[in-house]
Amino acid sequence: MQLLISITTKANTKTDLNDLFYVYDTDKKRIVHKLDFKTHTRKMANAHRATGMCYYKNFWYSGIFCPKHRVGSKLLIVDLNNGNQTINDLSLTKAIHSITPLCECKIYNMILACSTQNDCISVITTHNTRVVTEDIYYDYLSIDKRLELDWSQEYTWDDLLHANNVYINNGNTYACMFYDFKICNEELRLRKEGHQRKRKRMALPIEKQAAEMDKRRNDWRTHKEEMKGAVYNLTNQKLLRYTSQPHSFIINQFNEKVFCESGTFKLINITTGKETQCDGFTRGLYEDKKRGGYWVGLSYHRVFSHKLKGATLQFVSYDMKLEETIDLSLTGKEIFDIIPFKKGAWR
Repeated sequence: MQLLISITTKANTKTDLNDLFYVYDTDKKRIVHKLDFKTHTRKMANAHRATGMCYYKNFWYSGIFCPKHRVGSKLLIVDLNNGNQTINDLSLTKAIHSITPLCECKIYNMILACSTQNDCISVITTHNTRVVTEDIYYDYLSIDKRLELDWSQEYTWDDLLHANNVYINNGNTYACMFYDFKICNEELRLRKEGHQRKRKRMALPIEKQAAEMDKRRNDWRTHKEEMKGAVYNLTNQKLLRYTSQPHSFIINQFNEKVFCESGTFKLINITTGKETQCDGFTRGLYEDKKRGGYWVGLSYHRVFSHKLKGATLQFVSYDMKLEETIDLSLTGKEIFDIIPFKKGAWR
């Protein structure tokens, strides 16, 4: 089979859009081609990285970070019937991470997206390759809490909750986040106090501003090795697992809940309790039903220790045994998402 993979060429640096999407053939054991979006190069010269991807009704969607601080986001949509492509600016959905299909309403398609920067899940309504509206689907903060915070400033709060994954199955909405929102009520209070001190801090030289921000920071970055993340069923507010930096939650064909515990480099089956120790930061997960297991993306991560040269694929069987490792370090450093490659008019 052929896998479509979003890859960042350099960890934590800006890169050109043409270097972000590769197709890997698992039978031929090689990259067979790279998706080329040259018509959009000028518009996306400041592209930071591609993130989540999905298909819906013969359209392909991909989230993209840009420009500075990852806060600005765009949604790339390709109509696989005719090859028409549009890069849409997003306003509500800041620092887009994962996306998943929601529903169809007459001529409109609706997808869900994690807005990491302002702690919500948005529903994005599209018509053909254009975004029509963005609305709140799920808000991690209460109305009172959101009114207390000023989201008008880019990167002010440094994605405290880091809600990075959304997934729908049988009417239930699942999500992964770093630093569980139920744990961090005290942190929200501290953020409010930090906002009140903002004017005083902004009067400082730039270097001292940064130092002050780092000193006051109390978010998931200060708890890298702790189980401060969570996997939730948001529909019934049920905690599935406390965990370390979770990504890429899916429910497999056996109705088992599986996700990447990125902070410990593991793939974990919540339902059976089995897990696999992988060789790097786990992010990007696709179930290969024909082969009987999962393709897991690994990244040469910019924070944690690792033994990888760069982007890597590993195949893990349903019984959670590691069967194959594929080095993709020549293509890039980090993998963000994996989906099957669907033939169509990509142009």
